[in-house]
Amino acid sequence: MSQITPFFSVPPPSARAMRVPLTWRDVIFVASITSVSVISSFILTYWQFGWNEGMFTSVIIPLVIALPVSTWMARQNARIIALNRQLNELVRRDPLTGLLNRRAFLAVVEASPAGVLIMLDADYFKVVNDTWGHPAGDAVLVDLAARLGRSAGPVAALGRLGGEEFAAFIPRADPVEGALVAERMRQAVAGAPVMHGATAIPCTVSIGVARLAPGEGGVVAALVAADAALYRAKEAGRNRVIVSGPPIQAAEAPPAMARRGLRSAGAKS
Repeated sequence: MSQITPFFSVPPPSARAMRVPLTWRDVIFVASITSVSVISSFILTYWQFGWNEGMFTSVIIPLVIALPVSTWMARQNARIIALNRQLNELVRRDPLTGLLNRRAFLAVVEASPAGVLIMLDADYFKVVNDTWGHPAGDAVLVDLAARLGRSAGPVAALGRLGGEEFAAFIPRADPVEGALVAERMRQAVAGAPVMHGATAIPCTVSIGVARLAPGEGGVVAALVAADAALYRAKEAGRNRVIVSGPPIQAAEAPPAMARRGLRSAGAKS
């Protein structure tokens, strides 16, 4: 069985990391600060008051005790903050693919006033699980996540909604731009089989595209429209992009998409 490597993953914090141990770097750091502080305090105190019997107990001993402890606590606090950030990121990520999970993805969409929502579903995914087993299915999902991430573009948010269903959101894009990105994602998936060990597993995706715009029903309406377009793509034969809403004119559609017969969910099959 081949090893599955997520496209993007945040490693879970280990038990050792959660204990936040003191390392030799911390010891050297604390010793350096303590030495500088003690010498500086001693020089300042001696310069102002001269030597007296209470100087050692009232200045040096408290510094020797307090400074290492406070410095160590500060460094431990910084580590705890870093661990909390890592845990927060883990909560937002799908554990298999490393993409945003459903809740985190929808939060991104809800925070944007407008854009294009793209929903994707792997074609015949049950056949993959039934034929090659669930480890092969997991490998396909991880590979799909990687291909979708590379082809979606730097501004797109990408998530796994559940099972073999993925979604992308492109802020401030119109349906023509969304359809172009969706076609690029489709080609990235269909262009080569997924390799699971020595087995080549063919894979394609059906894609629905919908616009998110103010005054058009919000995120829920966009999800419903994209989902309806996705199932139109399934019914039309799979491995294709369908855009919800008014049909995209041939002059507006990218040439490669026009040749494949890009349809609208509002048009006839």
